[in-house]
Amino acid sequence: MEARGRNANFKFEILRALLDDVRMSEIIYPRSPRETMDGWMYLPRYIDKIRLHLAGKLHADYQENFGKGFDGMWLKTAGVTHEQMVEVVKNSVTDGEVCDWVRKKREEIRGGQGCSRQGYVEPPVSER
Repeated sequence: MEARGRNANFKFEILRALLDDVRMSEIIYPRSPRETMDGWMYLPRYIDKIRLHLAGKLHADYQENFGKGFDGMWLKTAGVTHEQMVEVVKNSVTDGEVCDWVRKKREEIRGGQGCSRQGYVEPPVSER
């Protein structure tokens, strides 16, 4: 019976060491690029990346293309700059405030006609 107790204690110590391992919590990942906000695919992820960057916690894997690559394609489609987005996110409390700003900015660009975001909002429709 004592052998079982030592074995259980050993398993507990391993589990405790894993739970205490800070490396498990070092990387904070942004939301999925498929998440949408107000019909904008990728906006929640981009907001997360900016907030992580401002907090100094954006992982090195994301640093090289921050504001470029897919971020840049989204910015071009939205009609805003990376610097504008960083400033808006820095001065906002909620994601909704950022989303409202993007919508307003896009409407200004389009002259109040709404906006077409095909390809960044929904997956392509298959032809049958």
